[in-house]
Amino acid sequence: MVKKSLSFASRNQHLKKEKKMKKKQNSIEHDGVKTINVNKVLSKEQFKELYTFVNIIKPHYLDFCIVNGQFRSRSNDNTNIIEAKFSYFRDINFNITDTKLLVQMLSTLDKKADITITIDDTNVTFTDGYQSLKIAKANDKFIDNRFIADEEIKEIISEIDADKPFIKEALPKAVVFNINKMTRELHTNGVSVRHVEGDLNKGYLYISNNNNERKYTIKLRKDFLAPMEKDSYLNVSTLPFIFNKADMTLNWDINKERSIILTMYNTRVDGLFINIFGRAAFIKKDE
Repeated sequence: MVKKSLSFASRNQHLKKEKKMKKKQNSIEHDGVKTINVNKVLSKEQFKELYTFVNIIKPHYLDFCIVNGQFRSRSNDNTNIIEAKFSYFRDINFNITDTKLLVQMLSTLDKKADITITIDDTNVTFTDGYQSLKIAKANDKFIDNRFIADEEIKEIISEIDADKPFIKEALPKAVVFNINKMTRELHTNGVSVRHVEGDLNKGYLYISNNNNERKYTIKLRKDFLAPMEKDSYLNVSTLPFIFNKADMTLNWDINKERSIILTMYNTRVDGLFINIFGRAAFIKKDE
């Protein structure tokens, strides 16, 4: 049975830091108040990129927030932070509640036409020149998946030990797709990282159902950059693998405390580059 991956909200020191950061975040105008009467025309390629991204994250994000053209928020379960920068939304801020409803509404627009987005102090309007959708901008106070400030991301990244990388691995698009498929088929919320029997430098990804009757493994092509402790393993969230439109790079580093792995994933949706941050703890097999 796979244990749940480590949450970003699971450590006391980070709860304290979060309280400080929330004060800073409250001062960030990410409810669109300062973005008044903005008109942007997205090409059909840009709109497809935006729509695909929002469609992918909809099961894991109640809200959709853009601050200065950037998306950076925790997932509903707090296990991951997803970051993406939309060049065509530069200097634009807006929040929209109910990501699933947003996707449903956007799906009605003509995917072969340029899409004009108009943002004023209260609404966001999408039009393909024939159909129009008007969506009220959400008040910052009612946003669940809040935008994460630059300072907090810097704090998270600063926790790693630059001299202790753990995994640098590139997964082909087909493998990422299969990982996502198998985690759904086997109804699991975690992917295990284990060392090969008798070799602490080589590893593989392991996915199974609750009673371990069905298993799927992927051999890591590269050795661990630091040997894994004997009879230990990691569990990471399945969420990063929902991005299965391109190859994915794993850049995992050991925390300065030597007990936590900061998991970083890099991939893309069309021309949109995606960074995903998570955490995982070393677990002994007898725990």
